[in-house]
Amino acid sequence: MVQLLHKLSIMSVNGNDRLLKVIKNPITDHLPTNCKKICFSYDAPTVHLQTWAREALQPGQSLVVAIGAFAHGVDDFSDSYVDEKIGVSEYPLSASVACGKLCCAMEDIWGIL
Repeated sequence: MVQLLHKLSIMSVNGNDRLLKVIKNPITDHLPTNCKKICFSYDAPTVHLQTWAREALQPGQSLVVAIGAFAHGVDDFSDSYVDEKIGVSEYPLSASVACGKLCCAMEDIWGIL
């Protein structure tokens, strides 16, 4: 992280591939057009993720998901750019578990075994 903040990017060790890059605000300038922007929040209405995604996403529409790095607390980091906040559990989840639930839901929707 120190290298990222000093050099504004991180390159791979054995090539010229850029692994991370600091981008300029606003973040919405870097998101796909016509995408659905959501945030996972513990205090939002809880939904069944597969059912929600089938109903909320249009065919071919991109999905941008903001997932916090904390299981509880104020999540106002995304209020300015998300279309909808949803809860995916009645219990606080770590970011890694929330990411896992998202991956499993999308695998089910896309028919990936």
